[in-house]
Amino acid sequence: MATIVVAACGSNEPESSEALDASTTSVDASTDPPAPPTFSVGGTVKGLLGTGLVLQNNLGDDIPIAKDGSFSFGQKLTAGAKFSVSIKAQPTAPSQSCTVSGESGTIASGNVTTVLVNCTTDKFSLGGTVSGVVGAGLVLQNNGADALILGANGTFAFPKPIASGSPYAITVKTQPASPTQTCTVTNGTGTMGDAKVTNVAIACTTNSYSISGTVSGLAGTGLVLQSAGGTSCRSPRTARSPSRPPSRAAPPTPSRSRPSRRTRCKCAPSRAARARSSPATSRASR
Repeated sequence: MATIVVAACGSNEPESSEALDASTTSVDASTDPPAPPTFSVGGTVKGLLGTGLVLQNNLGDDIPIAKDGSFSFGQKLTAGAKFSVSIKAQPTAPSQSCTVSGESGTIASGNVTTVLVNCTTDKFSLGGTVSGVVGAGLVLQNNGADALILGANGTFAFPKPIASGSPYAITVKTQPASPTQTCTVTNGTGTMGDAKVTNVAIACTTNSYSISGTVSGLAGTGLVLQSAGGTSCRSPRTARSPSRPPSRAAPPTPSRSRPSRRTRCKCAPSRAARARSSPATSRASR
């Protein structure tokens, strides 16, 4: 009788730990949920002229902005996350002020592109001080326009502010009168920066003029003239020819009129002349 032996396939030994770990890992990886989608936060910048503008989201994720156009933060957010866009640094050169609209909200199911950053150039006052004004009618102007009438000493400022980065040039349009004066401008030109200008100086001085005229018929010496303001001047000496006594034997001859001598006198301030003016004037009246 024949005996048939059947050998079982496989082995009864337990599997190695490495094989079990690999099998477990394969099962775990296949059951992980997919990562949630993320979305960007951004918008548009308008009116930017200066440099140095920096935006931030949720007080971080800083992004520098160099020109107008669209922008987007580098860090993306998942649906349901909150965002808050703010300005970390304002632009300079020229100085500008930027504001944000649509700056905060909650991420829904798409990218945020509605944040708007609008920049406007700052404006500052232009002025200074005026001294020495006595007359009336002083008028200043800036860049050939924006006239400003000044009637007293002290500080002044043009009514129209100047945009940062814009040039200015202050000149005197009309000089004061009654009395006539000449006013000069110091620190009157430049470019508006990031603060108001207060160092422009207007200095006025009263004009002075010489008084002169013509003297005729002067034969003696010592004539002194005096102006109402106390300024005196002495006429130069004029030589007088000695007269001859008439001869008793000779018949009288008709007198000849000598041509008048004209002397030009120009007055100038003189203390000595003022001291001598009173007695000299009395002698001239005699």
